[in-house]
This record gives sequence, C-alpha cells and structure tokens, in this order.
Amino acid sequence: MTRNSKLTACILIAIGVHAAIFTATDIGLRAANDALRSFGPADLGSVTYTHRYYYGSASQALSGKIPYRDFVFEYPVLAFPLFLIPRLLTSGFDSYRFAFVVEMFLFDVAAIVLIARHGGETEEVRTVARRLAWYTLYCVLLAPLMIGRYDLVPNSCSASRHP
Repeated sequence: MTRNSKLTACILIAIGVHAAIFTATDIGLRAANDALRSFGPADLGSVTYTHRYYYGSASQALSGKIPYRDFVFEYPVLAFPLFLIPRLLTSGFDSYRFAFVVEMFLFDVAAIVLIARHGGETEEVRTVARRLAWYTLYCVLLAPLMIGRYDLVPNSCSASRHP
C-alpha cells in the first residue's frame, strides 16, 4: 500500500467516524430533548435555540430586511452567508436544521483533509493518524457545538495554515 493510499484511507475513516458523530449527536440531542420536554422546555446544548436564531435571521433577510440595519445580528458579516445558504435551500425549520448540519459537516470534512495534508509529503502516516485521532476526540467532546454552531468554519480556516 502506498503512502497516498494510506493517507486516503486515514482521511476516509476519519470522515466516516465524524459522520457517525454528527448523526449520533443530532439524534441523541433530539431524543434527550423530547424525553425532557415532559418536565418543561428542553434544549440540551442550546442547539435548537441556535438553529432557530440562524433560521430566523436568514428568514428576515429573505423577506428583504438587511442585517445590522433592520434587525439585530450578533455575528460577523462573513458569518451571515453560512446561515443564509441553508435557508435558500429549504422552506421549513426542520429541513433548515438538517441543511445547516450538513453544511457544518462539509466544513468538518475540509478540516479533516487539511489536517491530514498539513504534514506534507515527509510526515509518517502514523503521525497523521494520531493527529486525526486527536481532532476526532475534540469533535466528540464538543459534539453539540459541532452541529449547532458555525465554529467549524473558522476552525477549518485555521487548519489550513502552515506553521
């Protein structure tokens, strides 16, 4: 097996594991929130709240309002397209939530590829695998943030930097 095929295998395995993390987190949070609803409003990880905020802001923009001028928008200007794109592709909140999670997963895939390629041609595959394992642990520990916020985007951008 060549070095490139080993790197590709590491990347594909990491992507598969991250897909499972994203899916399990989304399903788990929804199930936990449904179970806790009998005790009152529940939103573990504040994922639903955040998605509703993004959805509402994007919906206001689609109705002709301008962020910062016509409605309060607390995020940087370049973050707004990240909230708007899933809204352009969907009509309701549930489909928006799914599209947003997919969008964040695509940025996660980009981060995986950039992290794997960071060492260049001279680094051992074992070192790349360890680096991807650490990134995967980070994703597991912060799973609600991974699917609920846009933080993967700046994270992916920082993964593209070389020392």
